Amino acid sequence: MKEFIFPALSYLEGSVCNGFVRCLSLFLGGNSSALHFWQEKLQRQKPQQEQAVSVHTKNSRRHGSFELIPELIPELIPALIPALIPPPNLSRRNQLNVVKIAFFLREPIHATARALIKNRAFLDNIESLRNTVQGTAVAARFARRIQIPQHCQIRELLTRDQRSRIVASFHFGNFVYGLHKFICFQRDISKTVVLSQTKSSAEYIENMKRAFGRKGAGLENQMLLDKVDVRGLSEFLRNSNRCLVMFADLPSEFGQTIEVEFLGRKAAFSKGIALLSLTNKVPILPVICFKDGDTHQIEIGRQIEPRIKDGESRADAVTRMTQLQIDFFQYFFKRHSEQWRYLTHLPEYFTEGSH
Repeated sequence: MKEFIFPALSYLEGSVCNGFVRCLSLFLGGNSSALHFWQEKLQRQKPQQEQAVSVHTKNSRRHGSFELIPELIPELIPALIPALIPPPNLSRRNQLNVVKIAFFLREPIHATARALIKNRAFLDNIESLRNTVQGTAVAARFARRIQIPQHCQIRELLTRDQRSRIVASFHFGNFVYGLHKFICFQRDISKTVVLSQTKSSAEYIENMKRAFGRKGAGLENQMLLDKVDVRGLSEFLRNSNRCLVMFADLPSEFGQTIEVEFLGRKAAFSKGIALLSLTNKVPILPVICFKDGDTHQIEIGRQIEPRIKDGESRADAVTRMTQLQIDFFQYFFKRHSEQWRYLTHLPEYFTEGSH
């Protein structure tokens, strides 16, 4: 929690706060753009006599000549927030979440608030396309608008490599239509299974049929996470030319996680895909859909082989293979963060933000 104060510092005003900010900055010892802002601001103001602040307590932590009580820091933030966040209808809890997200994105609070507004509008549109029945012409036209620049490479890969594979997808862009357009590359749709959080609605199934015709995936292609039979998944993958679609960006409540680098910090992402890949000796193919301007695109990453390198332990291999998936995702996230379904949950992926 203590690090979340940094984005708020750039919005504080008044000479009363300057000494507090200086002390708090020294204590937290962070590297933040907000601190650089305040350093320049303080240099422009009339120099003031610095006084050492000391709070004597067994629970305090010393940093240089300053002592502050860590337990008080979370209490400081709510008092500062009301003037920081532009949207007037946000609850105090949501305002604090904006500050947290801004910290992990390394973006100003106002820019983060705007990104979250765009995120909500984007997700509402995706939800409408998914669960409100579209006209056949509208659904088919939208599906045709999704571009696949790597069309030839995908076709060549699936023709040359007949092994089963796990498609590591992400809740990003128009992942619903985009993922199904990728599935259309499969010659036999019956050999594809999508691991889902919830059962698809009748409207969703109808939209996929209208958009992709006989290749539109139905309930028979879906397996629910809470009913997963690991042995059954292994048997499925050990047959040739099978496709198992899994999401690599699910929050921690959906399975075991492992720490990898994300946005310059340690973050927890699911290790299930890497484990299944190694256990069943099938490769992983990262796939993502994103909106760029007026177009929607599908991109694939380099296929990740189910291999334990020389000198690696099995755990090391799982970490490396998971890191490769998240590196692929991070490239697009940094450019279009407002298109991620779990943007509002971003702090929960980090140890510092899970409290």
